[in-house]
Amino acid sequence: MSSLRYEQAFFEYIKLPSDLISAHNQVKDLAVRFVKSADEDTHSNQFDWGGFKTALDNQDAENITIGGFTNSPIPLQGDDATVSTMVDKIMNLLPSLLPSEPVDQSQMKNELNSSLADLDQLWDDGNQAGASGVLSEKWLSREYRVLAGVPAGQPNYLQSIVASVTVKGHFKKESTWGGLGRPKITKELDAAVKVMQLMVAKGFTNPS
Repeated sequence: MSSLRYEQAFFEYIKLPSDLISAHNQVKDLAVRFVKSADEDTHSNQFDWGGFKTALDNQDAENITIGGFTNSPIPLQGDDATVSTMVDKIMNLLPSLLPSEPVDQSQMKNELNSSLADLDQLWDDGNQAGASGVLSEKWLSREYRVLAGVPAGQPNYLQSIVASVTVKGHFKKESTWGGLGRPKITKELDAAVKVMQLMVAKGFTNPS
């Protein structure tokens, strides 16, 4: 079992012989180029999947090819829209999409909780904000990214796995007509777990 370590915008998992490490690092250098800076609305860096795929399509197919891609949505609403519930649902899904060599799931769960912790603050801030008759509405987004490199089962190749978990929170507090009665509160968490498998040749280099 190997542990995850944070490296250049990804939590990185490597289980490779020394002669394939260089190719893995080249994949990492390519992927890091597509981690885009935070925007004003969500304050979170995001992985540009479209740009990354275009870059891969422009590579020599003998050196790197896409072996598969999955996009798994996880929506939560109301009382279920908590970070702890979302992390549990992600952990039920994500390890099955990563390498068969087991990743330390307790560490992954801790890292996810840490990455998404301030989404819980979104609910607290939203509940505090907004006097009677005032609309309170907030959005927040966080992304957790993993890059894995494992043997591909054939000489001189490795399997690279790029994964992102993007969680978006939306809080809306609406007062009732005339400010009477309890306000209507809407809480939503939506996650998208995206995973791409790559077959990478030993001699792959990232075109800068």
